[in-house]
Amino acid sequence: MHILHIDSSPRGDRSISRRLTQSFINVWKQADPDITVTYRDLGHHPVPFVDEAWIAAAFMPPEKVSPREEATLVLSNALIDELLQADLWLFGIPM
Repeated sequence: MHILHIDSSPRGDRSISRRLTQSFINVWKQADPDITVTYRDLGHHPVPFVDEAWIAAAFMPPEKVSPREEATLVLSNALIDELLQADLWLFGIPM
């Protein structure tokens, strides 16, 4: 099993949602040590907003995408791949 673990609180060690998601991960790993986890910290490393350059590159016919436009999509493609490769998603969202 592969888990995508995403935290979004900017509070770091003071975050209750971060502690809760880490508790879930710890329990799952105790139950199955072969579980793999990909971790994303959106609270401390936010994903850039979609901008005009991203929209232009995303909607360009593949045969017309320039190296510059392709570079614009690298992070977006990696994030989509993370979502698709995970069997389970764990979102830590502060209230």
